[in-house]
Amino acid sequence: MLKPVRGATEKQRAPTMAELADAQVAAAHACYVKGDLSCALSGYRPAYQYRSNPRILFNIAQMRRKLGPIREAASSYREFLGLADKQPPARRRRQYESHEAKLSSPSVRTS
Repeated sequence: MLKPVRGATEKQRAPTMAELADAQVAAAHACYVKGDLSCALSGYRPAYQYRSNPRILFNIAQMRRKLGPIREAASSYREFLGLADKQPPARRRRQYESHEAKLSSPSVRTS
């Protein structure tokens, strides 16, 4: 990399939306690996704002499922299924259906 001439300033380009999303996903994954699910969820949310990728939305749904409440997780799974280009793997669909069944149960935690 060339250094600017004395007295000149080096211009930095702003990160792209994709780069910002990737940075947020990396931070969220690091939180997840440490076991800090709230931190992971806090990282995946802005990543999804930068890039509406169904995989990021699925991760948001997973964090909500693990943290509770189930209603928020089910909402995220519904949105994921609506955005996914192709049929999600059977395991993901089973998880979604399981949460839907829990929602119809009288003892659903709503907060």
